[in-house]
Amino acid sequence: MSPALVMPYRKGNKTDRNDADAILEAVTRPSMRFVAVKSVAQQDLLGLHRVRAQLVKNRTALCNQLRGPYASAEWRCGPEWLRLSAACRRRWRMRVASCPVRCASCCAR
Repeated sequence: MSPALVMPYRKGNKTDRNDADAILEAVTRPSMRFVAVKSVAQQDLLGLHRVRAQLVKNRTALCNQLRGPYASAEWRCGPEWLRLSAACRRRWRMRVASCPVRCASCCAR
């Protein structure tokens, strides 16, 4: 049963007791619609979509973290992930090429 359909039957604040009373009231109504049970395949697909959404969210956060220091150095790159990735590679090559000492932190390949 969808929580949005039970909400009109709840009286008072959202507590366990009020929620249980609202569910009991909603179930007794003949016009109540119930949500179908999802199959295992549907649940797996939903899980994959959630994982992908989390990966996209993490990638966006990483892009924004990289753009901040680059913007403060007046070094601009486009809004797309591929442009930022290419810009990072170019920046890395410039840093390695301009390093006066072959140090392990920036010159290790």
